[in-house]
Amino acid sequence: MLRGDVSIDVSQIVERINELFNVTNKEIYASESGVTYHADKEVKKIGYCVSLTLETIEEARIHGVDMMITHHDAWDEIYGLKEACTEKLAAYGISHYYNHLPLDDCNFGTNDSLIKKLNLEIINY
Repeated sequence: MLRGDVSIDVSQIVERINELFNVTNKEIYASESGVTYHADKEVKKIGYCVSLTLETIEEARIHGVDMMITHHDAWDEIYGLKEACTEKLAAYGISHYYNHLPLDDCNFGTNDSLIKKLNLEIINY
């Protein structure tokens, strides 16, 4: 949740998140992160979860969330889920941003954290 009565635009939030990443391949970055729905309203409350699903959107609605930030977008492999999620986001006026591969591959992300926990070292060829 944002502090007090502060509200901010979705694009400002996305810009701030993108500043955290050293983007070397903009094409891959754009295909693995981004805004899937923009409700075109100020954000006062943000919700975060790992994957966008119909259930997580419903939880966001119950808790008065204006924008969801997730690691995974709705899975394309589950027929119709992405479309159904987008429709529900629109119906509830909730914006959504996801950041998959860039978050996995950054110096504070999943891959780097696992390498550190396993005491491994990256060898570049």
